Amino acid sequence: MRQDMQRRAALIQKRLPEVAQETIRRADMYLRGEHILPGTGAKPLFVGNPVDWTDNKVGDKEYLWQLNRMTHWQPLLAAYALTREEKYAKKVLDELAHWIETVPAPQVPRDVHEMEVFFSGPHPWRILEVGIRAYKTFPLLMDFLEGDSLFSAEIQTVYRDSLLEHARLLEEVSPVLWPNADHNHFLMEMLGLLSVALLFPQEQDAPRWRETAIRQLERCSAAQLTEGGGQIEGCPMYHNGCMFWFGHSFLLAARYGFLFSKEYVERYRRALDYSAFALRPNGEIISWGDSAAKNNAPLAGAYGYGVFHDMRWFHAVARYSRKEDVLREISDHLWRLPNLEMLLEQLEETAAPVDLPCLNWQKPLKQVFLRSGWEKDDISVMFACRTPIQNLHAHIDPMGFDLSALGKPLLVDPGIVTYQDNELRYRLKSPAYHNTLTVNRRDHFAYQGSFAYGAQKYGEIYDATENDRLRYAAAVHIEYAPVVHRRALALVDGAFVVVLDRLEGLKPEDSVQIYYHFNSVQVQAVDGGWRSADEDANIAVYPMSGLRGTLLEGIVGERVDVWHASTRLELEDAAGEETRAYATVLCPFSGKCPAAEGLFFDGKDCTFSLDGKAYHLRWDSHGVHIVEE
Repeated sequence: MRQDMQRRAALIQKRLPEVAQETIRRADMYLRGEHILPGTGAKPLFVGNPVDWTDNKVGDKEYLWQLNRMTHWQPLLAAYALTREEKYAKKVLDELAHWIETVPAPQVPRDVHEMEVFFSGPHPWRILEVGIRAYKTFPLLMDFLEGDSLFSAEIQTVYRDSLLEHARLLEEVSPVLWPNADHNHFLMEMLGLLSVALLFPQEQDAPRWRETAIRQLERCSAAQLTEGGGQIEGCPMYHNGCMFWFGHSFLLAARYGFLFSKEYVERYRRALDYSAFALRPNGEIISWGDSAAKNNAPLAGAYGYGVFHDMRWFHAVARYSRKEDVLREISDHLWRLPNLEMLLEQLEETAAPVDLPCLNWQKPLKQVFLRSGWEKDDISVMFACRTPIQNLHAHIDPMGFDLSALGKPLLVDPGIVTYQDNELRYRLKSPAYHNTLTVNRRDHFAYQGSFAYGAQKYGEIYDATENDRLRYAAAVHIEYAPVVHRRALALVDGAFVVVLDRLEGLKPEDSVQIYYHFNSVQVQAVDGGWRSADEDANIAVYPMSGLRGTLLEGIVGERVDVWHASTRLELEDAAGEETRAYATVLCPFSGKCPAAEGLFFDGKDCTFSLDGKAYHLRWDSHGVHIVEE
């Protein structure tokens, strides 16, 4: 493998000098003992030289966990391959020896509850970190340094012994924590067990570890990837991470000569389609739940190529991004993916048209994706009603949505800024920061902590289809029981979106709030509504009359510890009938703001005019359709 890494280094130096330079820049930062981690404010922080592996310098558990994943070893080893300067490899080997000496493996508690608590705790041996080190970072030493004089027999012995300790913990602890195989942590942990078994096949326990890991990975696929292809958490960022993790298992299978089942293969293939659906046309993933509005979809596309030797997923997601942004996302994976030269050639190709539908209903995930097309200026909407939630990366947002158009996110989900259990975490998870509706300003279900919620009730998307002039989805939930809330979103003529809300079972004194989260700080009132007022793409929000509108401050996450200011619109109906209906017209535009007038909705028929053109939508037992006058 070391020779392969040297060939890759030469190819990257020749074809992608900017990637080589950035890799070396990052490696030099790590040589200085500086890291950018959760809680460091997106800025480098000195973590010690040698590293203080157990010192939580910023009071954020994620800081300590991610530091002990050693993901910084990859750019250091890559810099060694690129420059042949031994300081980079020696840094990794010194850290390996220091970590093994100062952070010994723990004993496994006999009590199952104590085991679960300990191996989920804020320390370097949380079982997820054990798995990540075992599949992602420790094996890099064999890839880059096997046969290198720097990687002495003495170091290799302590290295092997440490990885064997990792495998023993993974075999004993992980199945106890994840008996249903329904979490991405278990997927990474089983990848770690498989990797150790494949690295050291001569070890007595290796055949059992290999058999166990392959069986459990099959269970992970069945439990975590739905028939529609979505990963059960419903968070695009974590879904794309799973495309790497499952993809990595296929690369191991190809390298070491074993096969997964046909169903394992087909579920992965369908999951690659989801990565394209969950991508905004501006080249960012939809920041649903604990997702960041970055673009890790090319990661999924690259592994789709690596597994199936098929570029269609890569072309489908990379077409919206600049080449340098795509490379930034996949650069660390260039050292893993097969047929690297072919992949680099494809980076220069003009993206082919996307061969995917414009309506995708992920029924088990209770999500629908609606698009007017697959070009950069087209409208893209994600609509979801995930309740009860499956995973605590979800937010409190039944029947929320995210809307992009004209190459820009316009009404957005706030995504992830922090995992810390603080006021900011609650605000971003609360419905008031999402494009959804509340009754009496109550959360749909109780927030109990960063990864803890109270009980939830039934919710469902029960209809999603398209006809001559529109694509729509309709949902219902009873989180406010006895109140029943139904909402339909209709993408009309590929040009604008209508939001229809019906509520039954309200008390006369109940208040209703409808929230729209603008991805802008420049929001102003216009005749009958509100609009963003940025220089490029904008959106106008026109509600029915009689609702009191208030503009509120908001924030939108970009990545952990990084966000930008935004504006939320709260529309409130202070009191009313037991049954109420509301309609809102959402109009993306560039240039002149469109004008909406006469908006009326009685729970069935919705009429209005937009720039002088009359519309009549009917929502009945047959769905949502346009009534031709």
